[in-house]
Amino acid sequence: MRISLLAILTMTAVPAWAQMSPASRSSRAYAWEHIIDMGGNDHGTASFERTTSGFEPFDWAFQVEGYTAVQHSSISASEVLVTTRAFGNPMSTFGFGGANSDFSFVFAISNPATFRLEGTVASFIGWGRVSLEGPGLNLLADTPGNQPTPFLFEGTMMPGLYAFSVSSSADYGEAIATLTVVPAPAGALLLGLAAWRRPRR
Repeated sequence: MRISLLAILTMTAVPAWAQMSPASRSSRAYAWEHIIDMGGNDHGTASFERTTSGFEPFDWAFQVEGYTAVQHSSISASEVLVTTRAFGNPMSTFGFGGANSDFSFVFAISNPATFRLEGTVASFIGWGRVSLEGPGLNLLADTPGNQPTPFLFEGTMMPGLYAFSVSSSADYGEAIATLTVVPAPAGALLLGLAAWRRPRR
């Protein structure tokens, strides 16, 4: 299949804001504790939750008894910034509880693009993890340990649908990630288009 010079020039001129097309988003911060005092009296469960499925910035940090959930996430056309934390210990003598902070973003890429995914993860009796999945990509940062462990992934995205997830859980988990997507350089774009459009036998 031949591609006209005009089409090539048009594709190489696509600005960064045209690279990520949002399909869906889910953000949730949740903390709870079942309260039992020193005398063994059960005071029930206290909890608090905030969610969104829109694409607006999501900024929440709250504590329920001894557990805390934190999420700061924002989405632009070329960059996604996410911080999730979940941590705590029971405040009541014999109580128990937990916290979660979860972010997921599904988006489409219409033309080859380059990406950079970087940040840190940490966890102890819980998790802090970051993943990116799509055509030819299956990336995961999930290193346990009390100290934040840095990660960095770079490469090329081909046209298709991608899922980006960041999540943490208590007793202690933290995941901080920045995903940046920009148009591929002209040379890489031509190679990517040639491979993508090559007819199958």
